[in-house]
Amino acid sequence: MSNRSARYQMVHETTPKSSMQETYIPFMPVADVVGPCAHAVLCTEPGDCTVRLSFSNVRGAPARDLLVRFDSVMACMSHAEFSHPWEAMSIAEIPRLAERWNGYAFPMLEVMDSHWLASFTDTQAIGLARGAVRHFRFVSLDNIVDVLMYGGGVVTAEWVADTQE
Repeated sequence: MSNRSARYQMVHETTPKSSMQETYIPFMPVADVVGPCAHAVLCTEPGDCTVRLSFSNVRGAPARDLLVRFDSVMACMSHAEFSHPWEAMSIAEIPRLAERWNGYAFPMLEVMDSHWLASFTDTQAIGLARGAVRHFRFVSLDNIVDVLMYGGGVVTAEWVADTQE
């Protein structure tokens, strides 16, 4: 067996198998989120990231988007809508928007009992208690963005004007 295969086997045999079920709660850094998000754009720099949620590209929505900034990021990823791993999981009920948009997921979620966070080894989590890391998920009509933020990090959000011409 190669060293690489032995390392893979060792990591996966010593990583506890999680029987927990993810749950989702609406994440509301600003007021007035009433419709779905068309797409989410993830921009990263070492240690932080910004997610731009395009609400302005939804027909009938106000001409504004939401910028959410994280200052202490452990990991982030973006998947096309139907290639995200949660599509293959048995998942808990997802919070929905209200009224006209009640068939759509609330676009900003905090993930509790995160499978993604559980997949990291203690060394990868930099020795932090897993409870100190928060998992945020941004659900759009086009893609899904996930961000893991260290517990002491700060999240800021602001509505910005649509930049389309």
